[in-house]
Parts: sequence; C-alpha cells; structure tokens
Amino acid sequence: MASSLLDELPCLLDEADELMARLSFNMNVLLPTVVAKGKKAVILDEDDSNPFTLRQHLADVDVEGIIKAFSKYFLATPTGITEKLQALLPSKPVQQHALQSLVAKIFHLIKRVYQWQQAAWEVLINFFVDSSHLTFDKHRLLASLLLNVVTKSVKLHLLWTSYPTISGVLALHAYLHSTKESSSESSTSADPSAQFHDPLHQPEYRLREFVLCFGTNPLIKIQQDLQQHERADDISRNLLELMLSCFDCYVGCHDLAHIQNQGLFDIASCFQGEYAASSLYQDLLALPQLEEWVLCVALCLPQHWKATAVRNASWQLWDFVQLVAQDRLVIFVHRDYVVNIHDLLSQQLHSALASASGPAQLSALQPLKATLRQLSKRAVRCAAAKRHERRVFVLWFLRNGVRLLEHNSALVAPLLPMLLAACALGRDEVEWLLAHYMNGASKLSPGYLKSKHFQRVATMYTLDPSVLIEVIAHYHRLRHLIEEKNHFVTRYYRLFLARADCEAIAYELQVILAKAPPNETQDGLDSHVATMLESFSDHSRFQIAPDAPAFASWRREWYQLSIYLLMSGASVPQSLSMLLDRACRHATYVQSLDRMLDRAVGFSKCWWHAEGLQHAFQRQLAHGDAGQAMSVLCMFNDLLGGQFALDEVIEVAESSLELALMDDQVVQMKTILGEALERVIKEAVVQEMALGAKLSPLDVIERMKLPKKHAGSSDKATKSASNQETTTTMMLLTPGMESRLPATSDPATESAAPLKTARKRLGALADALHSVMVSQSGELGLCELVERQVTRFVLSFLHGLITSDASEVATQCFLLKRSWSSALLYWQNLLRCVQSLFGLSERVDLPSLITTTLTTECQSDLDPRRIVLAAHDAARPSGSSNGDSSIVHWKLVDRIAVFYVSMLSTKCLSPGPGRGRPRWLASSVTHSFVLPPGNESTEMDPVKSTSPSALRKLMGIIGFSGMTVVRAAVEEYAAIHAKTLYECLEKDKIALIRLRLAFPEDQSEIQMAISIMDGLDRIIQILLRIGSAVFFIQQLDRLCPEDSTDKWIRRSQEAWGYPLSTHIQATWNLLPWAFVAGFHHGIWEKSVYLRELDATETNVHLLGCALGFLVRVFEPSMHADSKEDPAAQGREERRYVVQLVSQGVLSMRRVSPRYPSVAMLAVIHSFANTLSEAPSHPEGPASDESVEDRANTELHSWLPHALLEMALDTSA
Repeated sequence: MASSLLDELPCLLDEADELMARLSFNMNVLLPTVVAKGKKAVILDEDDSNPFTLRQHLADVDVEGIIKAFSKYFLATPTGITEKLQALLPSKPVQQHALQSLVAKIFHLIKRVYQWQQAAWEVLINFFVDSSHLTFDKHRLLASLLLNVVTKSVKLHLLWTSYPTISGVLALHAYLHSTKESSSESSTSADPSAQFHDPLHQPEYRLREFVLCFGTNPLIKIQQDLQQHERADDISRNLLELMLSCFDCYVGCHDLAHIQNQGLFDIASCFQGEYAASSLYQDLLALPQLEEWVLCVALCLPQHWKATAVRNASWQLWDFVQLVAQDRLVIFVHRDYVVNIHDLLSQQLHSALASASGPAQLSALQPLKATLRQLSKRAVRCAAAKRHERRVFVLWFLRNGVRLLEHNSALVAPLLPMLLAACALGRDEVEWLLAHYMNGASKLSPGYLKSKHFQRVATMYTLDPSVLIEVIAHYHRLRHLIEEKNHFVTRYYRLFLARADCEAIAYELQVILAKAPPNETQDGLDSHVATMLESFSDHSRFQIAPDAPAFASWRREWYQLSIYLLMSGASVPQSLSMLLDRACRHATYVQSLDRMLDRAVGFSKCWWHAEGLQHAFQRQLAHGDAGQAMSVLCMFNDLLGGQFALDEVIEVAESSLELALMDDQVVQMKTILGEALERVIKEAVVQEMALGAKLSPLDVIERMKLPKKHAGSSDKATKSASNQETTTTMMLLTPGMESRLPATSDPATESAAPLKTARKRLGALADALHSVMVSQSGELGLCELVERQVTRFVLSFLHGLITSDASEVATQCFLLKRSWSSALLYWQNLLRCVQSLFGLSERVDLPSLITTTLTTECQSDLDPRRIVLAAHDAARPSGSSNGDSSIVHWKLVDRIAVFYVSMLSTKCLSPGPGRGRPRWLASSVTHSFVLPPGNESTEMDPVKSTSPSALRKLMGIIGFSGMTVVRAAVEEYAAIHAKTLYECLEKDKIALIRLRLAFPEDQSEIQMAISIMDGLDRIIQILLRIGSAVFFIQQLDRLCPEDSTDKWIRRSQEAWGYPLSTHIQATWNLLPWAFVAGFHHGIWEKSVYLRELDATETNVHLLGCALGFLVRVFEPSMHADSKEDPAAQGREERRYVVQLVSQGVLSMRRVSPRYPSVAMLAVIHSFANTLSEAPSHPEGPASDESVEDRANTELHSWLPHALLEMALDTSA
C-alpha cells in the first residue's frame, strides 16, 4: 500500500544520513591529516572499539601505500603477488588487528550502502511503475519524500565514489579475511597463491561489480539500473511527470525581486499582525530543496532531458535544468564535499548519447552538447552577479524579519510561515556562499571548459568576509528570536487549531456531505471515505494539551487517506484538502517547531567550514562591522552548547572529536576577539596622542577641559593631592568625558578624522560586546574576556614603561621607554578609551577593575634591598651576575624603583648653566641626571625622568604609595653604599690618620698622605653616588612631603645596628679628611669620573649632599654617652665639621694653584646648607628661598672669615 511509504521513506532517509556520516568518518580516519587532528583533540584510551585508538596503533604503518598496492590487484592474482602484498602488511599482531578492524568497518559500510541503494531503488521503482497520478500540488509530503530519496541516493553514490581507495580497501579486507580463515583451517598451504581471495568466485560478486562501476562517470550505475528495468519507460515518465509538476512552483518563487514588487512582503501589513496565509511562503520554504531535486533527477534521467510531460507539454526537463544550473556551479554532497554540477551534467549527457536507443533520441540529445557548454560559460560569468541580486533581497527579507520581532515579539506567531521562508532562503544563501567562495578554481570551473573562462571572472568568486558574515548575522539573529518567542507560537497555533481550523474543516465537511447522496458524495467518494472524512469534524480531536502535546493522530489519518484517494484516482474538494493541509502544518508548529527550525535553519555547513569562517571573523573584526562578526562567535558557541544540531555526525568517537574541536575553535575566536579589542583601544589611544601632539598646550587644556595651573599654588594643595592613591585614575574614570573635541573647522579638528574613526570602531565593538553579553547571559564568558583583556592591556602598558635590555658590554640595563609626561598622557587617554567601552555597566565594572589593578601594581612585593641588589647585578657583566635581575614578573612600582636605582648607579648630574658664583647652589638643585659625556646610546635622557615636572607626572600614575616605594629603594641604595664607604675608609685608615695629623701645618705630609691612599678615587665615587641618592630623595621630598623626613636616616642607622662600636665610630670620624683629600689636584685629575665632567659644581654639590647625609646618620652615635642636649651636641658637631672642611679648603688652596676653589666654595655652601636645615618640618619643607636665606645666615657664624673673603673675591 502506497500509504506505507510515509513510514518507509523517512527511515530510508535517516539510514542514508547515517551511512554517509559513518562512511565519511571511517574513511577519513585512514587519512594522516585527520589522524593528526584526532590526536590533538581526543584523548586516546585502550578501547579497541575507538577508531582513533586503532589508527594510533598504525602510526608507523604506511596504510595508504598498502591500500594503493591492493587496489592494483583488485581482480587479479598473478603468481608471486601474494608474497609482495604480504610483505607490505604490518608484522605486529596489534597492528594487524587494528588494520583488519578498520578495513572491516568500511567493508560492511560499503555493503550497507549497496543494500540501501538496492532497497531505495526498489521502493522507487515499485511506486513509479504504476503511479501516474502523483504531482507536487496533489500531495506535497509524499512527493517531497520520494524526491528526497532520489536526491539522497544520488548524493550517497557521489560520496562513496569520491574515495578512489574503496577498491583497495575491499581487496585488502578480502585478503585479510581469507588469510584469517585459511590460517584457522590449516597452518600450512602448499600453494601460497591459493590463499589469495578471488572476488570473482565469491557470493558478493555483485558488490564487487558495484564497486567497479565508478570511474570517469560515477553516476553511470544509477542510469543503468533505471534502463535495465523492463518498464524503464514508465518509471522514467512518471518520475519526470512528478519533477515537472514542481516547475510552476519553482518559477513562481524563483524571481524574488518580482515577488517583492508585487507587494507580497508588505512590511506595513506585517506590523499589523495579519496571518501569513499565502501559499507562496510554503513554496519559498521548499525552494532550496527544489533546486537539488531537479538537478539530481536530471542526473538520473539524462536521456529524458528533452522529453515533455503529458500534463504540461510546454515544459521540458532541460528547461528546468537550465533555470537552476545558471545560478550555481557546485552543490554540496556531504559536509564540505562539493561536486561541480556542470561536470556531472556533461558526463551524463555523453553517457546518454552513447546509450541512445534510436536516431530520434540521438538527434534530440546531440544539440544539448553545445547548449550545455554555453550554459556553463554563462553560469561561470553570471552566477555570482545573479546571486548578488538575489542576496540583496534575502538580506532585506532577513533584516525586516528581525526588525519585526524586535518591534513586537508576538508577531512571531502569525508571521511564522513567512519567517521560516526567510530562514530557508538565508540558509540557502549561506550554503551557496560557502560552496562557491570556500572552494578553488579546480572545483568551480567545469572540466570541459578552458581555464581562461574562469580566470576572467575569478575575482568574483573571492570571499568577501562582510558579505558572508552579514547573511549569517541576520540569519542567526532571526533564528534566535524565533526560538526565544516560541511560546507565542505554541499558544497561538493551539488556539488556531481549536477555534479556526476545526471550525473551517467542520463547516466545509458539512457543506460537502449535505449535498451528497446517501451512499456516495458528489465527488464520487464512497460511504467509507465519507465516514473517515466526517471524523475530522470532531472539535475535540484538534485539542492539543498544553502540558503534554501528544502526536495528533488525525494528521496521520489524513495523510494516509489522501494517499489512498490519490492512488485510487478519487479526490476530495480542493478547499477541504487545503484546510486539512493547513491544519497539519499548524499541528507541526505546535508539536515539532524545534525540528522544523533545525531543517529550515541549520548551521552544520558553517562548522565544516570553520577555518574559513574564522579568517572571515578576524578580517571582519579588523575592517568591518564588529556586531555582525560577533554572530559567528555566538553561532559556534551555540553549536558547542547544543542549541543547534550538528548534522552529519553519528559516531560517538567523532562526536567527542568535534566537541573538542569546537571548544578549541571558540577559544581561538575569543582570543582573536580579545586581540581585536586590545588593538582598537591601542589605535584610539595612539590617535589621541597624535592629535595631542598637533595641538598647542592651551588648546589641549581648553579642548580637554583640564584645570589650568595658577602660579603661586600652595604646598598645602600639593600635599592634599599627593595623599590620594590614584587621583588621576579616579578623575579620569568618571563618565561624561568621552567626546572632548568640538565640531569646529579649524585645522586641528580636521586632523581629528583618524581619531573619530578609531573611536567609532571602538564604540562599535563595545556595543557588539555589550549586546552579546546581554543576550548570552554569561554563557560565552565575554565579561571575563573583556576584564581579562583590558587588565592584560593595562598591565602590558604599565610593565612596558620599564624594560630590561642588554647592552653591547653584556650588562643588563633598565630602560624607560617613554617620558613620564608622555606616559601620563597615554595613561589618561587609555583610561578614557576604556571608560567609553561600557561606561558604568553593571556587567563589566572596568573603572573598579583598573583602579584595583593600578593599586595592586603600586604595592611592592619586594624588599628594597632586593631591588638594589637587582640593579647591582644588572650593572655587572652577565657572567659575573650572581642574582636574578629579571623583571618580567615584577610589579610596576618595583620596575620603577629598580630603574631609578640603576640610573643612580650609572648616570650623573648635568652641570649647572653658570660658573663663578656661589648661587650655583640654587641652580644645581634644579638639574637632573643625564648620560655621561661621550655616551652614544639612544636611550632616553634622564632629565626627562628626574626633573620635578617628570616626577610630578610619575606621581600622577603611581600615586603617593608608589612614590614611597621608590623612595624606600633609593634610601636602601644610600644605606648600602654607606656601608661600602666604611669598608673603603677602613682600608685607607692609616693614610687618613696621617692626613688628619698633618692638617693644616705640614703641606708636604699632606701630599704624601694623599699619595699613599689607594682607594681615594673609589671613596669619591661612592660619595658621589650617595650624594646622587640624597639629591634624588630631596626631589621626592618636594612632591611627597610628610612627617617622615628622617625615616631614611633611621634606615641607615638600623642597618648598622646602633649604637656603633668604638672602632666603627673612630673610622667614621675620618670621613671629613677623606672628603677634603678628594679635592687635591692629583686626585681630581686622576678621577675619570670627575675629570670628564670638568669638576663642575654639580659634583661638589653631590659631595656636599653625601657628606651632610653621612654626618646626620652617624651623629647620634657620637654623642650617645653625653649628658648634654643631643640637639645642641649635634649642632656643635656639625659646626665642627664645617669648620674642618673650611680649613681643608684653605690648606688645599695654598698647596696647589690648580685647586678648584670655586667648586670648593660650592660644596661648602651646599654642605652648610644641608647641615643647617632642621631634621624635620611638620608642614613639609620650606621654600627654596627660605632655606637659602637661613643657610646664608648660618654661613657667617660657621665659616672662617678667610673663606668668606675668598668667596667674595671669586664672585668679583
């Protein structure tokens, strides 16, 4: 009974899908590329049923070589062949078992393919032998099932014939099988060649013949099967009639632009919620299938291309083929495997000409050779252009469907037929793009055409990522909206069935049956059929329970009854048939909407082209709409999460493989997304910096609305600002600062076009990320991705400020990559760009994230001593370094600290601008560190990192706590060098004692004592480094004042473990003599460090700073046992040291006229200035003017009169 086909045909289709999936997987497992892919994605186990495990055992075996060797001797067994083939096989039992298992699986699959094709054609032939009544408009369900079986049979045949190694696999299986049986029967054989399996004498000879059928024309076997039947003409004619009955349907919906102009897709009426009742929507839903049907049927019936149908003699199958083939070059067979449809048509045409039954048929087909060639040329030239016109409508259709549902989500129910049609067109467009843009010229160009025809239009088939991703974006969005609002569909069509469909069917039946005679209706239906029809008027049968929507039994009854009426030649009124068919569709919407969506809206083809889509995704992020690119990532994530069905996968092992690969794919695309986010932020910041460089400072202040700095600002305001950890960060992370450039026409604003473009791209990406975050509800992990990427970018910038590099002398140096002024401006622009991403979004709190990150980076993890040791190790040659000086994992504040400590060890101070006046002191404290003279390095001038303005910029980044860490490291540096200085004093202790005893009378003894001092040059260098540290701490005191001026002095004292021993104290008392001896002309000229700087006031200023610091460090120990006031004792001690140094100055001047008296005046002035300052100041340090006035007052009471006269003479 024909109605049984409703059960049999779907089973055949499901089995064909299973066979294709299993055959593809098992054949691909034998390929090395897929094996390597499986190794990475699947964890192999000891289960021999896992194909990957079996293939892993054959890693060292040339499986392809074995199969190729056996394929040559598929049907021949010459003498000596057995030994040659046996030598190719693996010798290990495990490998033999693995090879036999894999080959046996493929053998049984080919056997099942053969059996399936025999069963499928038997069903089709039995139906089409006698059936001449079926047309597409009479019974769409049965016609669709039959044509789908024909199509699936053609595709299955094309798939297995695409593997040229099938014959070798079957020959290998036959040999292994026969060898196994022979070895079980007898352990030896007299004739080794008798063991070889001869397929010609086996029961499965037909299977062997089936395998040998493919070659230049893989479809010849299907054509022969149809021609060999005794009623081949009836079968072909009925199949042709069925196919041509679809022609009107296809032509009616093929020209989409014409349909649009007719007003079918009136969006205004759609907004009113009218039911999409047009039958054209069902035709559009079936349109992609119609194109495959006609091509596959044409491949099966090449001898009937010019035949006409009985019912419609005006159309031929060739007309249908031309209409379809002019828009496409290839079609999908399975997964990503495509075949050129024009090549197949040419092969079938030549086979039809070769097997023509008579002159009439030959004369009808002969002209098609030239026509087919012209058709192929036209398709190569015009298919892409025609498809572009079609794509414009499809995008319009999808875009408006999305807009309708976003406007009113309840419209999904009445407009569902139209939305499903839009989805079907979108899927067809995506698959067309994948088939034609993801394959090269070898696939797209027909083989019988010259290559020049395709080369002229090759650029038209180059993938444009924006085109493909735009279709996927709207297509994916529309499906999501339908799925989200499917409860409207269920409720709407449940009520539609119960209140509209059942009423209309009951009324129509009442009209039909009321006019019919007692035993027969007016349409010739007998009483039994009328009784069955009358059962459809029962309203209760159309009630579908909301909690358990069981299968509507009346739907199956109607399908079977309609087939029975069709086959018997009877019919029901078309109005009743249309009502029942519509009710069946509505019941399907209620009960199987998800399955319908999977059929109409599938993304499996996208997964099989994941690599190409990933490249398109990356290019779209870089140059296109980021929101549309995000749809690709969401699509793969939905496939991974199981929201979309992955077709064409059956095997459990392959499912695990694809799941692991999908996970890797999503991770890779999220990485690409993170890099794109980082790239657009960086681009926006760079453009901000470029624009800032073109504007004057006043323009920057005005445009960026920065506060202007007024002269004479109080130190109290500086102190208040410095007590906030991240003042700049918190100020910049407030909303409302995104657009700072007014729309003026000045040149500076015109140069802001790149900045506007960069910020536009940044905003587009932020909007796309935010919309996905809202829709995905955290499933994709984009919130964590954004936080992680922004944190990474911020840390990359912060850590990139200080880098470690090796110079030509194999010593590691720490470099500041940009000035602090530039770094602060970059940091400000970076914070503004990051803030503009999501503002104050609750999902991603970037302001708090950045504040926390910066706060963490400003809290040191290292002890100050370790920072100093790291700087010392970096200054040594690489071979002598005894510590870890790498800063890769260090925090920002530790990097800055080691940079400044390293700079203090290797750099010097710039000389003052003037000479000959004691007021050099006022100018020397305003200078910063520079490179030594003659240094050819390209590293940054230290003046840009140590000037007061630069330090203020640094404080704007790391805050007060960060500056405290830097200060602590510099203090530790000074303390360590103080200890080193003591060791040098201890070595030259005897000479220093002689020097002290000789002052001021015996000049010759002074010179002799200085000459025998070995480490005097070393002592002076250490004093200069200590002075540099003290000078830098003084600079920091101006920025970060607090009640802790003496902390660094106490740190040095604690390093010695006060109170000092008598021996240590006696050694330190010799320090002023070493200081004075350093100004002897012999030492001055011998010191390379001092001579290169020409002994300027900078050096003596640093010496004075160092001596003042050391005196204050060791002053408490000198008077620890005194009962007098320690402050008074300390003041007397400092006065004594000043006088001692002054006497040394006078003595040195008498010894040598080359003595740098002007420089000595500067150092005495600096020394007295340092010692006369109060130990601490509760409200911060006084201004420079007050300190200098107080120092000048103290000089008159501390310095000898002769020294003051010398100063006056020098000034004059």
